[in-house]
This record gives sequence, C-alpha cells and structure tokens, in this order.
Amino acid sequence: MPQNLTGIHVFEKNGPIEWEQMLAAAQFISALNWKKHHGRIELYTNDSWLSILKKYGVDEVYDNIDTSELLKVNQKINKSLYWAWPKMHIARRLTPESVMIDTDLWINSPIEVDKNQDFIGFHKENWSDLNPTNVYPDFDKIVNPSDIGRWDKTIMPINCALLWIGNADLLQSWLDKAEEIAIETGNGRVVDSNRVIHQVFIEQRLLPIIANEMGLTHKTFLPIVYQSHIMDMGKGECWLPDPNEWTDDMLKTVRNFIHIWGCKKMWTHDKDMRNYHRKSMCIELRKFWKKYDVGPMIDEIAKMSDDYSTSS
Repeated sequence: MPQNLTGIHVFEKNGPIEWEQMLAAAQFISALNWKKHHGRIELYTNDSWLSILKKYGVDEVYDNIDTSELLKVNQKINKSLYWAWPKMHIARRLTPESVMIDTDLWINSPIEVDKNQDFIGFHKENWSDLNPTNVYPDFDKIVNPSDIGRWDKTIMPINCALLWIGNADLLQSWLDKAEEIAIETGNGRVVDSNRVIHQVFIEQRLLPIIANEMGLTHKTFLPIVYQSHIMDMGKGECWLPDPNEWTDDMLKTVRNFIHIWGCKKMWTHDKDMRNYHRKSMCIELRKFWKKYDVGPMIDEIAKMSDDYSTSS
C-alpha cells in the first residue's frame, strides 16, 4: 500500500525565464505523478509563475496553491547567491507526512519513506577540489568564522531534490544555521561565476553535517553517488558505482526517478538534448490524457520545431 504523503513544490519566477514551456511541462509531470502515487500535492509560488501555469492548466492538479507565503521571505537573503531560498523558506513547513520535491523531478512509481530515519535525501554527492568548476568550495570560506573547525568536513553532501525530514529539531537547526550563513555571506565570500555554490552549500552540504553533529541517522532514495566534478553526464561516468556495475535492483530504483536538473542549461545549445526532453515530456503527459486536460501543454511543447531557438 503506497504511503499517503503530501508532496510540496516550490517555484518563484523573478524576471524572464528561458524555456518556460518546458519547465512548466516538467512541473506538470512531476505533480501528476506525485498525485497518482501518493495523493496530495501543494504548490508555493508567486503570481507571475502561477499565471504561466494557468495558461496550460498545470494549476488544476494541485490540492492547494499558496502565493502569499513567499512574500514573507527574509529580505536580507541575497537571492542572486541563494537562488533556491524560497524552497528553504517553505521547508520549515515540512512534517513527517510531507516530502519536498523539485519541480523538475518526477517519480514513476510510489516511494517508501523509512520513518526510522531522521531524514532522507535524494542521493549522495562527491566532489574534487582540483576541478575549477567545483560546486563545493573551501568549507571555511562560506561558514561563519565562529563555525570554523566545528564540523566534520568529510561528510558527503546529499542532493535535496527529493527530501523528507522526520526530526523537527534537525529541521530547525539546519534552517536556522542556513539562514544565519546566508545573511552573513549576503555579498558572497567566494567568487562564483555560475552562481550555484552558495545555495548548494547551505542545502546539500549543511544538512548532512548538522545531522552528523547531532548524532542522527539518514539515508538516500538512490543507492548511487553523483560525482559533481565529472562533466560528461551522457556516458554515465558521473555515477558511482559505474552504471555497468549496477545490479538489477539498483537499475530498477534509479529508473524510477527522472530528474532533469543541470540538463536544463543545455537546452539552448544542445538540440538533441532539448528534443529528447521535449518528446519525452509529451509521451509522459499523454499518460494522463483521460483524467487531466494535458492537451494545451502537449500542443505547446510539441509544436516546437527541431531548430527552435530562443531567438526565433
């Protein structure tokens, strides 16, 4: 019997968004699949993104939509550095009966939450200090001076694209410290041309190290480790163990999750990647044709020609 879990989506639109149709389609698929397998799903967003979703009927799948809570985000947070802070803000609402899920991730069958754990993340991540694009910079350059030497730097980061937290003390300790760091580093202590490392740090690295400090237990939904310093995602070399070494059970588990994540950045310049995702989304949306009005969204992304570009 699938667990009844409330899914939580968070997305805030600030200014123009490239490929908004495909982002909205991914969110639609994510919400549809969650509702199919687990029941209730909620959305925290702002009016500008909600208006986009309404054009394609995406709003119809949600059990509740809140456009006021994100107005309460701490204005001291630099959103150009902490670009996913709205998700951190809403994370304070997590309970053992809810799961936060990225809007570009969908699940093909029910998940099982082990409520004996204190938290469960998506998958572990590895890094290399030798890589110039390393998203996990020198630990001591981001934490507040008073925290230098406090934590075990060797604790592996955990991707939070899918996140369940069952320990209220952990949740509060993590988010309080994240906010403290975000306010203190509002102008950035580390040069980051890609504007990713600050958010990745407070989300994916801070949570497991605080859990470790508290002596708590955690696990991941995926039994594999992402190597963030391996840039060629297409060949599977970014995963440990190598996909060729995955057991049948591992393969089944991994295939249950579709996460577009960094591939979105490739849509503008990689026609094959863009078209692959576009066609995959249409196929996925058609599965819900009888129950939801997915037609407008299918039409919108299907009409894109193969040589479509943002300048066309």
